[in-house]
Amino acid sequence: SPCLQIIQLRWNPGDLIDMHLIWRSRDLYNAWQANIIAIADMINREVIIPNECKLNRITDYSTSLHIYDADIEQARRVNMVWPR
Repeated sequence: SPCLQIIQLRWNPGDLIDMHLIWRSRDLYNAWQANIIAIADMINREVIIPNECKLNRITDYSTSLHIYDADIEQARRVNMVWPR
């Protein structure tokens, strides 16, 4: 089955839209940023702009995260910055 399972949009007062993405499986290292940008761009074009709303928040959830063997050494060199 496709990795992306659900795109859910929720309207909030003030014409703000929260977007929830739910994935069956997700590459934590490589493609996740490009996926979110492409989906947000599509939702902006097809839903947000025509309905004169604003994208407020994106929640990205995956039931299974992975890093491919070919990316593991490069991923280990990433400096993680945690929120305070």
